[in-house]
Amino acid sequence: MYASESKKSVLSDFYSTRAISGAKNQLMDDISRLETYVILPHVPKRRDGDNRIAREVDDIFTLFTALDEQKQLEKLPRYVAESPDNMPSVRF
Repeated sequence: MYASESKKSVLSDFYSTRAISGAKNQLMDDISRLETYVILPHVPKRRDGDNRIAREVDDIFTLFTALDEQKQLEKLPRYVAESPDNMPSVRF
């Protein structure tokens, strides 16, 4: 399993669909506020149906990858957790 696939699996197993969806929406909102022109692949605002959480996690990775390729990651705000208990503990 590739490193990104194991990360996606951990995220999908640890967080609820609601939390993942909220994180994706926050990321999309933050990207829309960037003061730069960023070309992103189409990512739907909302997902429904089977494997929703896996598709939402894929969307997040797609957005971060596109921003990284365009050297725009540093323009995003820093994202933090309220507590280490709110993060999965696993070695990558």
